[in-house]
Amino acid sequence: MFIAYAASLHGFRTVIRSVIAIDGTHLKGKFSGIMLVAICLDVNNQVFLLTCGFGDVEVEMSWTWFLNELKNAISSLEDWKIISNHYLGIKAAIKKM
Repeated sequence: MFIAYAASLHGFRTVIRSVIAIDGTHLKGKFSGIMLVAICLDVNNQVFLLTCGFGDVEVEMSWTWFLNELKNAISSLEDWKIISNHYLGIKAAIKKM
């Protein structure tokens, strides 16, 4: 499941710096899997949640899917810088973009 709120996308297009941070975390408890997130900083240096997605495991395929959805949601990733923790799945997915 991929979530991109219209208000977040509008804010992203108007007042957000051109750096996107992506990361994932494992979910435990009733729901298992992973949550992938894309965040930015707004003009007030506040963390701004851009999108999030949920998958089964944190592997290249999950990151490729998430980055494709992110690209479709914001129209393009060409002018944006992406930072991450250099997880191998993220690096491989970014190379495919």
